[in-house]
Amino acid sequence: MSYQIETNSLIYLVGLLLSGMLQLSGCADTPHADAAYGEAYRLMVTQQTLDINAASEPPLNAPQASDGQRVQKALDVYRGDVAVGSSEIKQQLEFQVGSK
Repeated sequence: MSYQIETNSLIYLVGLLLSGMLQLSGCADTPHADAAYGEAYRLMVTQQTLDINAASEPPLNAPQASDGQRVQKALDVYRGDVAVGSSEIKQQLEFQVGSK
């Protein structure tokens, strides 16, 4: 019977050591993965940006796509909707547990 206990202890010890080694190997240096870290994000931003130099070279005149009255009306509507906020939503939450 003592042989069985020693064998189980040995298996437990080996398992514990292997588990520890695996956990520590997760902290190992990963130069191949680190070399391309963030590359997909940078590529996506580059592909979705129309003019990369827009921030460093702004146009001299404002874009002529809209006039002041249209922009003012859009701002008034936006500010009116934001001021309302969530005051219109006054539904009481009801939780039921089990059956009635």
